[in-house]
Amino acid sequence: MATGRVLGRLKNEAGLHDADPRHMATTTPKMRDRLYMPSIRLAQIDHALISDEIGVRDFTIGPDGGSDHRAIAVTIVVKGD
Repeated sequence: MATGRVLGRLKNEAGLHDADPRHMATTTPKMRDRLYMPSIRLAQIDHALISDEIGVRDFTIGPDGGSDHRAIAVTIVVKGD
């Protein structure tokens, strides 16, 4: 996943793409023994995938909740009909 090969296959073979067009970082290095250190976002490794039939109304990355990953929330919209 880190090299983008899996995401590339999902895009090419299944027509899926990342719901976050800005590719904002979702991981945080955790220094549990240094609580005064800031929680800095480093890379995007968590994804919500959408298709041409499913759009995004809202994409949010949650606050640091104590994990090395931040929660992502997506409000989806079904296109057509």
